[in-house]
Amino acid sequence: MRLIGGRNGDTRTEPLLRYGATAIAVAATAVAGAKAVEPDSAWYRALQKPPWQPTSWTFGG
Repeated sequence: MRLIGGRNGDTRTEPLLRYGATAIAVAATAVAGAKAVEPDSAWYRALQKPPWQPTSWTFGG
C-alpha cells in the first residue's frame, strides 16, 4: 500500500532519527545550562532569590 504523497523507501527510521536528534539537542542544552550556572559561584550566591526557593541541600547541591 502506498500513501498519497508518500515517499518511496523505508520511512520507519525517520521518526527515530528525529527523536534521537531531539533527545541529543535537549541533553546538550541541559548540560550547557548546568555548566553556565554553578550554584557555588559568587554570581549565583549574590542573586536575590525568592523566599520559596528550596535550600541547596534539598537537591543534593
